[in-house]
Amino acid sequence: MLNIIVGLCLLCLGIFGIITNWWAVFDFVKVVVPVGIVIFGVLSILAGISSVKKSK
Repeated sequence: MLNIIVGLCLLCLGIFGIITNWWAVFDFVKVVVPVGIVIFGVLSILAGISSVKKSK
């Protein structure tokens, strides 16, 4: 029960922080999304290379 109460309090604080500092959240997302795309692209290439090596 304590975990739920703490979780709800943190959720409310997080939503309040996002609402009051939406510009900072937007800047963070503008940076994280391209970096995530690059990381997933590299992982996809490595997985493809690995599967090609296994099939030979």
